[in-house]
Amino acid sequence: MALTSAGPAARVMAVFALHATLVASLFLRLPEVQLRLGLSEAVYGLVLLAMPIGVVAGSMLVPALVERWGPRRVLTVALPLATALQIPAAFAVSAPTLGAALLAFGFVFGIVNVTENIEADRVEVASGARIMNRCHGWWALGFLAASLAATGLVAVGLAPVWQFAGHAALMAAATPLVLNGLPESRARTATGPARRFALPGRGTIRIGLFALASLVIEGIMRNWSVIHLRDTLGAAEWVATLALPAVVATQTLGRFLGDGWVIRHGVTRTLRWTSVLLLAGMVGFALAGHVVPALVSCLLIGVGIAVVQPQGFAAAARDGARPAAESVAAFATFGTLVGFMSPPLFGGVVEALGFPVAFALLVPLPVLAILFANRLEP
Repeated sequence: MALTSAGPAARVMAVFALHATLVASLFLRLPEVQLRLGLSEAVYGLVLLAMPIGVVAGSMLVPALVERWGPRRVLTVALPLATALQIPAAFAVSAPTLGAALLAFGFVFGIVNVTENIEADRVEVASGARIMNRCHGWWALGFLAASLAATGLVAVGLAPVWQFAGHAALMAAATPLVLNGLPESRARTATGPARRFALPGRGTIRIGLFALASLVIEGIMRNWSVIHLRDTLGAAEWVATLALPAVVATQTLGRFLGDGWVIRHGVTRTLRWTSVLLLAGMVGFALAGHVVPALVSCLLIGVGIAVVQPQGFAAAARDGARPAAESVAAFATFGTLVGFMSPPLFGGVVEALGFPVAFALLVPLPVLAILFANRLEP
């Protein structure tokens, strides 16, 4: 279907794909910035804390922005701006300047993340079709494409700043094409009062008990899997970067198949057997002594985390005790606190115990997910 004739669902899926390129582009080049600045794992982990602080701050402000401007206008500004804010990271000259760059990037990245999920839920309500899993499938597909492109750019030796600048130019051109045809959407009705800030509540924590394993492991794999393959298993730089595409490849497949799994097997059974695969993947990754079994374990991890966040956002949006925009923002805030703060803390564990032991300590988390899978039941 031509972009000019695409419907709201297709345009929202395109936004998810574009948004995913941000985190893939930046995360795959940050290890190079770490090496250039000579940052240890512990210091690098502390620097990474700046990003979740920015994401949380941006996420909590989204309901007010969406109420005033609408999702389309917020995304039109925030998506190109977030892309351009990758560039300062390439010019960082110290740990504090890198932290400041990641703080600014995280703030706008968080605004886009929550807003696109709010819009996806609104399109579901208006159309009566399930699209949340597919939206996150397109996010994973965008991440996969961008991570493979970044891997190629690493292999040919292109400096991060040129990648970030080119990315910003492409995003500035693509965003209006995708969003100009998106109609204004209506919010879900809610029984509870609106709040000034979208802080996690009881419903969010209940969903988060299940999602904890996926949020922690996905964040750590994005930030540390490449470094583990490079520094522990001795992989070449471009080979090590394949760890992230390996996770995202099966995560993408799982998200496109996720709606069918849920319809056929139900929410609880689907989430439990994918959590078993996540458990197997983490055991394999922790024990791997060679690049090949480590990459195979990454494939299992991708399937294991595939449908957790889409189902978490869908469950949050269905919570009628507060406006859907707030519930989605609250789950995003919880996910950010867990998913983005876990990697920096993990860096301290790596510094003390090494990568194999640090990854082994994550193995019990999928067991928790298996036990709490019914928390996302409609």
